[in-house]
Amino acid sequence: MTRKQRRWLIAAFVVGLLFFLLIWNRERQNKFFKVAPVAPVTNSEEYQPLPVPLPGDVRGTVGPGIAPPDSSEGTARIEERTPPPAPAAPVQPRPAPTAQAPNAPIKTTDPQPVSRAQPVYPRSLLNAGIGGRVVIRATIGSNGEVIDTSIAEPSGEIQLDRAANLAVKRWRFSPAMQNGRPVVGSVLIPFDFKPDSR
Repeated sequence: MTRKQRRWLIAAFVVGLLFFLLIWNRERQNKFFKVAPVAPVTNSEEYQPLPVPLPGDVRGTVGPGIAPPDSSEGTARIEERTPPPAPAAPVQPRPAPTAQAPNAPIKTTDPQPVSRAQPVYPRSLLNAGIGGRVVIRATIGSNGEVIDTSIAEPSGEIQLDRAANLAVKRWRFSPAMQNGRPVVGSVLIPFDFKPDSR
């Protein structure tokens, strides 16, 4: 910015400031913004204080110097009334219990094998002529699959018990039924290992 421009800017600012002060001074002297004093209120006949209200229960004791209102003058009398009771909510009827025959028999069927896998006879025991009887307890799920097995009656030979247990885990069943619905059930499956049956 050159010096000439700077001078013009300062001159414009000074002229604007003087113009503002001139208008502001004229507005201060304007009587439009002056508030006229309000005349004080005198205690005249037009201004009377409100009477002191009576208490709500006019039947009781009133203040000193105040006579109780006379019913002949038509003074209203306030009586306390209890509000009417709210209407009771409608009672919903309870649904009737489903009719069931007392002591109805529960029809239950055991799981039935659909496919069976034969146990593998341990060759060492077979050659030695060792056999035995194993009973496996199998828990069958509602989908017909074996979900758990355990040895209910061991044979005395761990290899025979293990062979029978592994075979049952590969079996498939139709699930147990209770009143027409599939449920979890269990069965006992015996295995007889006889070396002379080969």
